[in-house]
Amino acid sequence: MQSNQSGEEVICAVVMLNANNDALLQLRDEKEGLSASGLWVFPGGHTELNEDLYLCAKREFLEETDYECDNLRWLLSIRDAFISKKSTLLHIFWDKFNPNKTYKCLEGQALEFIERRKAKELQVPDYLISIWDLVILAAKSNNY
Repeated sequence: MQSNQSGEEVICAVVMLNANNDALLQLRDEKEGLSASGLWVFPGGHTELNEDLYLCAKREFLEETDYECDNLRWLLSIRDAFISKKSTLLHIFWDKFNPNKTYKCLEGQALEFIERRKAKELQVPDYLISIWDLVILAAKSNNY
């Protein structure tokens, strides 16, 4: 796990949308001390020492889903102090799902495409739905 110069953890996450704008969400394990324990989140994880953010997002998504992103794009970066008291620098990337490829849950309790309208029924970080909506907007503006 790498920290930046101010001591913040640095995490990259990927919002994967299918043709219906459903997002691939991961149900995190319920473990004490685990960030977002028991919540549905976008797959991702910590950067390694001197690792490029784009490469981190690709690597973490592959490690957790067995799916290699085709056309990963950066969306935004935020300081995430919502889940834990320790501030984390969170970089969000996005891609569109290729239906000719497969994925599987390699980390956490579950991994599945969730309909946007059902997201409010799940336990998710406060900002997840807003980021999801931004990705839908980005995909539309890029004709995806």
